Amino acid sequence: MGRAHRGAMHPIPPFSLCRPAACSFPDRVLTFLLPKLESSSERTRVGTLLIMRQIINSAPSQMEIKKPFILSSMKLPLQDSNNKVRRAVVQVISAMAHHGYLEQPGGEAMLEFLVRQCALPSDAPQKPLPDADSSTSDSVRSISVNTLLLLSTTVDRMNNVSVCRCPVTRCSAGTSPPPSLPLSPSRPLSAGLRGGSVSWNH
Repeated sequence: MGRAHRGAMHPIPPFSLCRPAACSFPDRVLTFLLPKLESSSERTRVGTLLIMRQIINSAPSQMEIKKPFILSSMKLPLQDSNNKVRRAVVQVISAMAHHGYLEQPGGEAMLEFLVRQCALPSDAPQKPLPDADSSTSDSVRSISVNTLLLLSTTVDRMNNVSVCRCPVTRCSAGTSPPPSLPLSPSRPLSAGLRGGSVSWNH
């Protein structure tokens, strides 16, 4: 019994392997990982995004020169209509914001996506699903609002991110944005956050 107990091994969490692999072989990791964002499997897309978030957070120096490549790989996820994927994208964007990705060319698209999710309409009442907490528009909107508020108050560099091309003038719970309304000249993101909503007052 004692020997069996001493020899027993706990399973290694898959995310614990991300950092050494990303640090040692960043090109190979990204070459393997990023094409999976085009998978037809929801589970594969969500899992890939969660691993990306882990890599961005745990190996920032190795990913520094890969920022443009990683940002360009997000084009398809930004257009995904699956709510579980959208939630995962919001989590990736949060990690990106803390490591300077949003200041790169293409970073404004990440911010625009986040703002759009803040304006998702509420779901029609329906029978709850087992995983309804992560598959509803209300859930996506909630995590997006919380993430945007958190980033605006904890990430100093967000003041340097331009939102002048964002086609949303106001986001609040249950409210859809007017289509393609221009904003006033660029101002810091945090200047537009008031009372739990995202707004730019003209």
